[in-house]
Amino acid sequence: MDLERFAVHEDELGLDYCLAFARGLTAAQVAGRLGGTEIAWVRGLAQLPAGSPFVAVAELPGGAVIVEAFRGRLLFEPANRPLSQGTSVAVVYESEHHDPAFLWVEDGEVRVSFNPDSPGYREGSEPDALLDDMVRLGFDVTDEGDENADFDEQATLRAFALAEHVTGLPLAPGMLRDLTYLSLSLPGR
Repeated sequence: MDLERFAVHEDELGLDYCLAFARGLTAAQVAGRLGGTEIAWVRGLAQLPAGSPFVAVAELPGGAVIVEAFRGRLLFEPANRPLSQGTSVAVVYESEHHDPAFLWVEDGEVRVSFNPDSPGYREGSEPDALLDDMVRLGFDVTDEGDENADFDEQATLRAFALAEHVTGLPLAPGMLRDLTYLSLSLPGR
């Protein structure tokens, strides 16, 4: 599998970001489920606020991608539960200061959660539900945080491939840079 098509570059999102892929939802539905206020539609990531936290959503064929730069709080807050009601949401979190994470939430339930750098240790209601897919994508699921294990430079790319698998929503090279986004103001931000 060509994992390079899943590459997200620093010039697109910076070093800290959270991407959530929500199957079957429109931008307006995402805003409503997150309790957000619509600010404006903008074309391309470059039009979003530079140097500050932001949340934006773009529609994809079959669903939506939610981009949260700098904080990645969608990953850790209960927002994933209302967002995933009646659907499937996959979250990929990357940060230069915190551990990366992959999260699969379906119908309000966290089914699988793990650090892509240590995929041998998984949590959730069904931590092994994606095990065969993870192996197929090249994750070393035998590694449970062994500090002598080889570092997987493609772990984040594998996480994006897994997100595409569970939601059916594609991530293509340069796609994030060129989408039309609805920027949102969320409660408490």
